[in-house]
Amino acid sequence: TAIPIEMLEPLKSSSSLRVLIGEGAERYVANFNLRQSRRVIDAIAPRCSQIDMAGYVPLTLSDMGAATLEAEPLLKDELRMFREFTGLRPVLAATTMELEGGNRLLFATICGSTSYYGPSGCNLSGFARTPSDDAWREVYNTEGMHLYTDPVASNGGYPNLVTLEMVGGQTPIHWLWTGEAYALLEQVIAEDAEGEQPEEGDAAE
Repeated sequence: TAIPIEMLEPLKSSSSLRVLIGEGAERYVANFNLRQSRRVIDAIAPRCSQIDMAGYVPLTLSDMGAATLEAEPLLKDELRMFREFTGLRPVLAATTMELEGGNRLLFATICGSTSYYGPSGCNLSGFARTPSDDAWREVYNTEGMHLYTDPVASNGGYPNLVTLEMVGGQTPIHWLWTGEAYALLEQVIAEDAEGEQPEEGDAAE
């Protein structure tokens, strides 16, 4: 059940919660102990989407299956550095997407340490491959994110991506396929607008 984001801090900082339902003789009271609520909320927040993303298609990554087997050699150096730095065993999860023309996308996360990856405790990498490619090539990399595709926006057969920060995410982040990799949509628009400006000294028609 979704709750307003502004309710989280009071729930974290309070010691109890009283809920009143109904009026008069039909009124019911329920009391809840909120001791240790901050720890519980902070622990589950990275797995929750804080805003309504119903207009997008979520991508679910799995730590088992063919996609994970394909992702492991692509991220072997990152997995090795994670183990050396943290002394922990990372959790690798992945998924693949089949696109038109035989093109493919693979997304993978490595999770396991907030001291290594930041608040989410994960990273998120994306790779692309065409039928003529000899190997996967990296086309996306951020800290761990909730990952979605936009069902109505694409470029060159590659869907626009929409991400949301795992911890405290309030604003969807949009990514556009540039032909070589994914880039922030706002950045692409700004660069296109700058490229359309007349050069200094050119006379305006």
